[in-house]
Amino acid sequence: MSLLFTGTFKDKNKFLDISIILYEFKDEDNVFFVYSPHLDISGYGKTPSDAKESFKVALDDFLSYTLNKKTLHQAQWHHDIFDENLEPFSNK
Repeated sequence: MSLLFTGTFKDKNKFLDISIILYEFKDEDNVFFVYSPHLDISGYGKTPSDAKESFKVALDDFLSYTLNKKTLHQAQWHHDIFDENLEPFSNK
């Protein structure tokens, strides 16, 4: 399933509004994953909700690190991919 994650990242004096496409799937061991191919980060858990929460933690860590190191611009962002059948998902 395709998801659209939207939210605002806040770190000290930095604010970043984000919108990224994610994919949710379950493996053969019934572990749920949420994956961002654009950033190559994922979250996982026993339920879809656990996977989403895990993804939020991974995204927060990724953004904190890349903003601190001033390397966010080096992430492999792709603006040309869009799926109109996305399910909304946010960090709120």
